[in-house]
Amino acid sequence: MFRQLLRLKKRQVIVLWLLVLVFVLPFILFFHAGALSPSHGPGGAAGEIFGRKIPWDVFQEESRLLRMELQARFGSIPVGLEEALRQQTWERLILKEEARRTQRVSDEEVAAAVRRHPQFQQGDRFLPELYFQFTRALGITPQAFEARVRDELRTAKLLEQVVAEVVVSEEELRRAYAQRHERIRVAFVVITPTDFESAIRSAVTDEEARAYFAKQAEAFRRPAQRTIDYVGMTAEDALATTGGVPDEDMQRHYELYQEEFTRDDGTVRPLEEARVDILNRLVLKRAQARLTDLALDLGADQRDGLTFEAMASKRELAPKTVGPLAQGAPELPDGLTASMLEAAFAVPVGQMTEVLEHPSGVFVLRPTDEQPSTIPAFDGIKAALIARMVLERSREQARARAEQLRASFVTKRSEGLTFDETCATLGVAPQRSDPLTRHDPLGPLGVVPHVTDGLFALEPGQLSEISEGPQGDAMIAVVEERIPFDETQFEEAREAFRATRLEAKRQEHVAAWLATLRDQARLKTFPEIPPD
Repeated sequence: MFRQLLRLKKRQVIVLWLLVLVFVLPFILFFHAGALSPSHGPGGAAGEIFGRKIPWDVFQEESRLLRMELQARFGSIPVGLEEALRQQTWERLILKEEARRTQRVSDEEVAAAVRRHPQFQQGDRFLPELYFQFTRALGITPQAFEARVRDELRTAKLLEQVVAEVVVSEEELRRAYAQRHERIRVAFVVITPTDFESAIRSAVTDEEARAYFAKQAEAFRRPAQRTIDYVGMTAEDALATTGGVPDEDMQRHYELYQEEFTRDDGTVRPLEEARVDILNRLVLKRAQARLTDLALDLGADQRDGLTFEAMASKRELAPKTVGPLAQGAPELPDGLTASMLEAAFAVPVGQMTEVLEHPSGVFVLRPTDEQPSTIPAFDGIKAALIARMVLERSREQARARAEQLRASFVTKRSEGLTFDETCATLGVAPQRSDPLTRHDPLGPLGVVPHVTDGLFALEPGQLSEISEGPQGDAMIAVVEERIPFDETQFEEAREAFRATRLEAKRQEHVAAWLATLRDQARLKTFPEIPPD
């Protein structure tokens, strides 16, 4: 699931929001692990939406709730989604503020939502004592809980209103189904750059390489590198050093969330059978709390003016060193992330970063040395430079050869020769694809959407322009057959496909609507706004 989200990042993080919330009322999840208790932020405002400042503690609480939802639904959160999660937190806050401004939810609606939730029912009957037991166990008042429920009902109403106008017409349905299931059969020739590499490499002279280096020296510049000290704790260490869980805590958790420990037949697992799952949950909760406490402690130490060494000593943390590293280094130790490394490059050498929190751990970094950006000497990069020359020139030759071939194809076809006859005349071997959809790989080029989209735009028998794959392969093709989708299969899949298309269209519509809403909100994020 997360790999798909990373690939779809260009579609904005609203897709993530829709996966989590649309038409769902997950308010029970929001309060697991005492999530209503706000964490202590750095003070001041995290940002501003609709002209209203958002306090740091509100932003951090919303971010924490989002993490809990995603972890509960999908498991661990990859590092690559960190920036998306930050953006998503703002999307949620903007959406909630718009819902608060435009939607009304009565006390009766809030009460009905609470009464019908299985958490507070026994035998399909609402039991007030279960409700009050739940809120007491979390240390919150029923009023605070119901305020959160009201927020979620407002948001659900707003989204229902936004998507109500979205429909899928019959024409659109058939067109979308054809886009997915129509196939073509293609004959093609491919000119591969590797066919030219050997001859090009042997022909490169030292004089040419030096001339290339003189023109392209900046392309070989090595970025600045820093050596960095850091202290902190990884999530793995927090888990490994978390102590045991008392039986009474496990019993209390089981009583609160008993409906979450059901078998496939709907019966509730006894405590002993669920003990391992409960233990894992509570250990994870304690580890997360430990990391939160450490972040607060380190932040307090920084505000008190402690040095890096004094802070490490006070918190019994062993300083470690990594580097020299450039920004964007692919491999980092101990749960350090790319955003943390970026923070270490944003402060002067010798100065600490702020406390950096991430699901992988909590850290403070201090750069101790910087090696400036340099252009290496020619002899030191000669091999890499020649390899780059060979790559560029082989691609150029593949393209030039493809252009020659296509011109010959046009001439020979005008003389009445078929594609195969033309290939035989020109001494190239044609290849043929199996019937393929827009999403299938095409020969050595693999899956290249702009290439297959171009082929689907051709009429049968029409010669394509030259298409290039990611490795520089140049292809000339002709569509031999267009195979329409199967009408019987379409009728069988009609309603399921309509539902899929409707959901996709709703996501697209809400994404566009939210983009407009974001502009209207005039979002400003910290540090654009000075702390209060």
